[in-house]
Amino acid sequence: MMKRLARLGLVRHDPHRAVQLTEAGWTAARAVVRRHRLLELYPNRVLGLEPSEVHQEADRLEHALSDSLERRLDELLGHPDTDPHGEPIPRG
Repeated sequence: MMKRLARLGLVRHDPHRAVQLTEAGWTAARAVVRRHRLLELYPNRVLGLEPSEVHQEADRLEHALSDSLERRLDELLGHPDTDPHGEPIPRG
């Protein structure tokens, strides 16, 4: 998997050293974290799910969420700064 991520330009991989994210890797990681946290906040605020209930649902959906739906969720939620657990939501 590390070789594949390196081919995609997301990590620098040397078998004798730790893996490091590239700038593109950091950008991709922030995007996934942002989507995940928005997808935790939506069912918490809108559907009334407890913070303990939203993580698994967000895990299932974070990679399938389109850019346009992400923007709409962010807008609908009022451009939130934190998720239901108090963790910061990266800016888009």
